[in-house]
Amino acid sequence: MKRLMILILLVTFVGMGLAGCTTMNSMNNTQRGALYGGTLGAVGGAIIGNNLNHKHKGSVRNGAILGGLAGALGGALIGHQMDQTRAY
Repeated sequence: MKRLMILILLVTFVGMGLAGCTTMNSMNNTQRGALYGGTLGAVGGAIIGNNLNHKHKGSVRNGAILGGLAGALGGALIGHQMDQTRAY
């Protein structure tokens, strides 16, 4: 039951985050990459944290935070490179 509740909350927050971006067309690749990378990183980090069999307290939360930060940074770097390539 607890896993189902976590999954429902995770899907709800991801959906709200993506649906709240009504100005997606006005975003540059850096911003869009940070958004997508952060979202996917947070989901992936939460899944990995959950699969640690709760050996560490707060592993789902910490995994989501670290995954979100790493994903946002990676996505922003890739998007920035795409913006720079398109500028030339």
